[in-house]
This record gives sequence, C-alpha cells and structure tokens, in this order.
Amino acid sequence: MALPLLHRRITLGWLGGLAASPFGLAQTPKMPFRMAVSDNYAPFYLVENGRARGIVIDILSEVIGKQMGIPIEFEAYPWARAQFMVEKSGYDALCTIANPNRLTYTVASDESVLINNFHLFVHKDNRLLPDLRKVSAIDGLAALNPKAISYLGSGWSANNLAGIELNLVGNFETVMRMLLARRADIMIDGESNVKNWLASHKDDLGRSNSEDIVMSAPYLCCDPF
Repeated sequence: MALPLLHRRITLGWLGGLAASPFGLAQTPKMPFRMAVSDNYAPFYLVENGRARGIVIDILSEVIGKQMGIPIEFEAYPWARAQFMVEKSGYDALCTIANPNRLTYTVASDESVLINNFHLFVHKDNRLLPDLRKVSAIDGLAALNPKAISYLGSGWSANNLAGIELNLVGNFETVMRMLLARRADIMIDGESNVKNWLASHKDDLGRSNSEDIVMSAPYLCCDPF
C-alpha cells in the first residue's frame, strides 16, 4: 500500500516556489512546514519522551528539512484528530493513504514516501481461520460474516470493509490487544507495523504471545482508494 504525502493545496505553490528559487531561499523568511502525524503507529510514527519520531519523520526531515532547506515540524495526535488538524486547523500535510475524503482537502504527491503492504491478520485459534485462508479478495470476506476491527480515523477500513461488521477503537495499540484477546475476528493492516508491534511487545503479552497472530498472504487490496 503506497503512502504519499498529502498536502494542503495552498502549500503546493509555496513549497514549489521556495524550493525552486535560490534567491527566494536566501531572502524569504522560512515558515515551518507543519505536519500532523499519528501518535501510535510504530515504526512509522511514535512518541518518545514527548517527541514525535519514526521512519516517516526521518525521511521527510531529510528531504524537506535538509535537502530542501525548509524547516519542518511534526506534531503527534490520535489519528482521527491528526487528520482534522490538516483539514480544519491549518496544518500543512499528512503522510498516509490517499482516499476520496482526504483528497477533498489535500493534494497527493506524485511519489510515495514509502510502501506498507496490507495483509489480513487473524488469531491462530479463530474458528474462521481455515475459511479465511481461502479468501483471495475483499469481496469474499462478507460471506464469512467476520467481526473486523480497526482504529479511529482509518480511512482504508471505512472505505473497503463495507458490508462487514467493523469496530473502530481508539488506536492501533488497542486494536492489537483486542485481536490477541479474540475480541474480533480479523484486522487488515500493514505488515511492517503489525510485526513491529508484536516484536516490541513480546515480553508483555501475558498469556498470549507474538505467534498467536497469523498473517495471510498479500491481501488483494491494491487500489489505495
């Protein structure tokens, strides 16, 4: 799944003009480029010692901050609020999947910042697992009547899981713990962040362990909309 940079339309010309003109860079006061990011989606976004960190932050700090010479600031919020901060409160950009709603108030970059392959995740003891292994497209899920789980602000789940019972909870951490507790049947999310979470929590899962979550083959959901 491609994650482009989604920036407000007013920002596009400002960034382009500033980056293209050495004279402009020398003479124009550099307003910070403000990004709203998730506070709970490691390794892409996380908060350590009160500061936003993560892979996306490292990439954009290098490209926008160092190579383009534009000051960049990152503020971490619960994901639904982060999107609100760009849509309504004047922040400049998000880095996430482009979908129809987000594109009503942003423009997507032509190049992706990174790729995070989406998969189907299931508890190894889930009664539906044998049938879920046979599913090769989202359309095949509804017939199994699974209970899906995701986090507030997940535009992908809202757009792609119509017709499936979907529970949206506070954040990615809560999603993972509920899936481990078998309080939902399925989750569809990124391979990188799920594996990162399981590895980093392997010593504090109580009676569960990181091998309790089974990942399917690459899920056929290639259209990011």
